[in-house]
Amino acid sequence: MIIEIKTPAQGINSPLWDIVENQQPLPDHYMAQVQHQLFVMDCFAKGWGDVPDLEQGSSQWLQVRRTLKMASETAALLGMSPWEPKTPLQLFQVKTGDKIIPVNKYMTDGLKYEPRARELLEKKLSDDFPPAFMVGDDHFAASLDGWNGAHDVSLVFAVYCKKADSITYMPVELDEVWIENIVDAWDKFWVNYISHTPPAPQDFDYVKVDKSKTEEWLDLSRQYLEAHTSETEAKANKTKIKKQIEILVDNRNTMGGGFKFTVSHRKGNIDYKKIVSEHLSSLTDDELEQYRADKTTQTRISGKGENND
Repeated sequence: MIIEIKTPAQGINSPLWDIVENQQPLPDHYMAQVQHQLFVMDCFAKGWGDVPDLEQGSSQWLQVRRTLKMASETAALLGMSPWEPKTPLQLFQVKTGDKIIPVNKYMTDGLKYEPRARELLEKKLSDDFPPAFMVGDDHFAASLDGWNGAHDVSLVFAVYCKKADSITYMPVELDEVWIENIVDAWDKFWVNYISHTPPAPQDFDYVKVDKSKTEEWLDLSRQYLEAHTSETEAKANKTKIKKQIEILVDNRNTMGGGFKFTVSHRKGNIDYKKIVSEHLSSLTDDELEQYRADKTTQTRISGKGENND
């Protein structure tokens, strides 16, 4: 048996705590991780794996990770991760060292409180679960929060609340459909990875501007942001002046000197969202998706021109 521990900042008030407490299906990004872990455990149980003596977080461990298909990376590979890396291209950049994911408070909290969470879980499960680094078949691997050394292919997903010093947990079973999708996605990615060919960009992906276009890129971007700032200031000034005129003429239709101030009224928009919630609440998300309009494309330019790539 293996264990996976999460320490959400909201603790017992987090949606994840409710999900686990009520034995509901895990969010996809967590399912991707734990199903990958179960697959590695299954490989090990069948004699196709190993538990090398590597300290998690060590420089050797970080180097080895780049040569393996890690469970913590699978959500990004499948486009399910809510945090970076989010896409196959971003994952490729991380594994090749071209992109660094900064350590944040959530990561440090996870490491800080994991030992205490493990201690509580061990008491509830009446067994010891030391951390382990496990390698399965075909470069699949996982850094496990805990493993009891047996060949039982099962997993316990736990959520720890640091404020209440409490833990809740639920079992997760291996799912063959998930495994098939995970293996297929990694197989396709690995071809790109070993040939040093970046995957095609997707939403949330950025590519470096061509060096031959850098000067024009910087000039146009700065021009745009200056124009945007002027537009924003002009809009705010326009709103302020209009309000002054409304007060001046008591918000009545007024004319003089070739200018007109006109007051008009129109019906409010129909709140279709409210209609759906009050009268069509039985419709599922999949049914509502049938009525979604075609995707539109929007662009946005941001930044301050600093070299913070």
